[in-house]
Amino acid sequence: MVKGNLNIVVLDDHPMILTGLRDLLKRNPLIKSTVTFENPEDFRTHVNSNRVDIAIIDIRIFKSDAGLDMAKHIISKKPKTKVLIYSGNSNISYITECIKIGVKGFISKDSPIREIGVALEKINSGGEYFSKDVAELIANHELNFEPLSTQELKENLLTTRELEILKLVCKGYPDKEIANMLAISVYTVRTHRNRVLVKTQTKNARGLYQYALKNRIIYDKID
Repeated sequence: MVKGNLNIVVLDDHPMILTGLRDLLKRNPLIKSTVTFENPEDFRTHVNSNRVDIAIIDIRIFKSDAGLDMAKHIISKKPKTKVLIYSGNSNISYITECIKIGVKGFISKDSPIREIGVALEKINSGGEYFSKDVAELIANHELNFEPLSTQELKENLLTTRELEILKLVCKGYPDKEIANMLAISVYTVRTHRNRVLVKTQTKNARGLYQYALKNRIIYDKID
């Protein structure tokens, strides 16, 4: 891609961070345009209808995993768009999930903001970029597995709510308790649970537990 031809979009629910990123990115000679969003649905609409080369996304938006859902959406539906995570939630669970779905980079917000420019250059050249603290977490946990293919993402993609319910099922909670914990109806829990069974091609709670372990959604000792 030629110099000055990158179209960048940013999703973050902190106005000050968006302002800082806009100021940083407008000085980057690689970038043609930068569009920023606080609202995930506005972000989704823009990505679906415009050419986007790299999306910079915060995982947690308005105290939910909406940013992670947007990353999954882009990777499964817009595979030519590369995803860079820029987040204050750099725990190993999020990092694992992001690597598995196929993001091209992950920078924690504890890192200097100038690392964004370094990451964009690396990703634009076909590489990946992880900030030092994230790279150390990956090394310490020996994360070594292939990202899911686009087809696998399309077939097995679980929503944030489905993942929540899957984890609670794996902890042994019955449907009624899950409903109380999530403030939803038992019917809704069972609907989500059935969707998870279909998507994971499993038949029962034991099968879900094995699926969750195999795909690193949970570990041997469930938190």
